[in-house]
Amino acid sequence: MFFFLSKLLYPILTSPFIWALLLLVWRWRTKKELVRKRLLTAVIVMLLFFSNEWIFTQVAHWYQTPERELKVGEKYSCGILLGGMAGGDINNKGHFNSNSDRFIQTIKLYYQGHIDYILVSGGNSYKDNAYNEGAFVASQLAACGIPQNKILVENQSRNTHENGVFTKQLLAKHQLQPPYVLITSAVHMPRSLKVFEKAGFTQLIPYPANFLAAKQKPNVEYYLIPQVEVIHRWQRLFKEWVGILAYSLTGKA
Repeated sequence: MFFFLSKLLYPILTSPFIWALLLLVWRWRTKKELVRKRLLTAVIVMLLFFSNEWIFTQVAHWYQTPERELKVGEKYSCGILLGGMAGGDINNKGHFNSNSDRFIQTIKLYYQGHIDYILVSGGNSYKDNAYNEGAFVASQLAACGIPQNKILVENQSRNTHENGVFTKQLLAKHQLQPPYVLITSAVHMPRSLKVFEKAGFTQLIPYPANFLAAKQKPNVEYYLIPQVEVIHRWQRLFKEWVGILAYSLTGKA
C-alpha cells in the first residue's frame, strides 16, 4: 500500500507545474475577480521562482551530499550501486537515463582498486513488466569488463527502503564485511543513508554522483533568465524531502 500511494502522490506533492495547474483551475472555477487576480499573480511568481537557476543552486548545494574523493590505497569490500539509473522500453529493453553517472563512477571505483565487489540493488517497480533494472545494469557492468563473479545483484527491491533491507541480506549471505561504499545521486544520498542506517548498516562511505547543481560564474542567464529544466530539478529535490518525511513517519528512516 505504501508503495502504490507513494507513486500516486509524489507527482502531486512534488511538481511546481502541477501546483501551478491546480491554481489555474481554481482561478478558472472562481467568480471572484480579486481572487482571480491573486491566483494569476501567484502562478507567475511561482514559475519565476522555481525556474531561477541561481535560487535552485543555493538550495541544492545546501542539501545534496558534497563531492567525495577516495584516497590512493583506500579499499573496501563492496560498492553498493543503487538503482534508478535505467529503465525499460515497450520491448523490455533497458536504457540508461540521466542518473547514469552513478554507473560510471562505480566502474571507475572498481578499476581504481577502491572496491572489490559491486552490488547492484534495484528491481522493477511494476511487476507485470519483464524488464528488471538489476539484471540490466549487471549485464552492462559485465560488458564493461567487470568479472561476473565480482557482480552481485539484488533485483527484488522497488524503493529505497527495500534497497536497504534486501542489500543487507545479500551482503550477509556473501559474508562481505563493512565498511561499504554507497553510490547514488548526490540528492538521493541523504535519504539513502538514513534508510540504510535504519536497515542496520553502521559503516557506510557515501560516494555521491550526478549532482543536481554546480556553482557557475555570474552571468545574466544564471541570475535572471527563467529555465524550464530547473523546475524539473526542483521536483527531484522535493521528491527527496517528501520521501524522507514519509519514511520517517512510517519508521523506515
